[in-house]
Amino acid sequence: MKTDVGYCDSGGKMIFLDALHDRYFSVTPAIATLVRSVSSGDVLNVAQQNLLLRTGLFEIGETAQASNCAPCNVGVVSVMSAAQHVAKPRLRNGVNWTLATLSLALFHNVARRLPLRRSLALAKALSRSSLARLLLKDPNSILVAFDRALLLFPRKDRCLPDALALYPLLKCQNPATRIVFGVRTDPFQAHCWVQISAIAIQQDIEVVRSFQPILAIA
Repeated sequence: MKTDVGYCDSGGKMIFLDALHDRYFSVTPAIATLVRSVSSGDVLNVAQQNLLLRTGLFEIGETAQASNCAPCNVGVVSVMSAAQHVAKPRLRNGVNWTLATLSLALFHNVARRLPLRRSLALAKALSRSSLARLLLKDPNSILVAFDRALLLFPRKDRCLPDALALYPLLKCQNPATRIVFGVRTDPFQAHCWVQISAIAIQQDIEVVRSFQPILAIA
């Protein structure tokens, strides 16, 4: 399976997220059967391989393994939210708030204009920048600053820009930070959030568990 493509079985349907082309979609039962075969370690014949390749979701390489086609398996054990009492110097807290605000402003603007793959690439680039290293090396201080900065931005249907903005602030200090995309059906809904290992950040655990992970971006 190609990079930045993921899938899950949800509501009896196999649903894919292709982050390279910014689309969610379901596949035919025939394609779903082949994908399950590959994820189980079965060897496909040439005709079956070509059928998968024509979907644009798969590629054949010398190092390809069945695990590359496994459904997204990202569990949530607990959630982490900001404890509002942070005894830190005002200047440093101000730096955190400023960087959180700038990150939110950036992604609330670009998430509506750029393809998903480019927004994700920008978030990854920021996580490696020297700007992110100005943050206090204390996750709680970052989350408090992020919470306060969120008050400046509209709250409706904003999970993607919020996740993109929070990701670089945490990723620069913790390599286990990921953006997780999840779906549910009847009716179809999508959600995304930031997660560190099995801990969802700034989320309601019942809400997160109602979505089945489809793709995790590290």
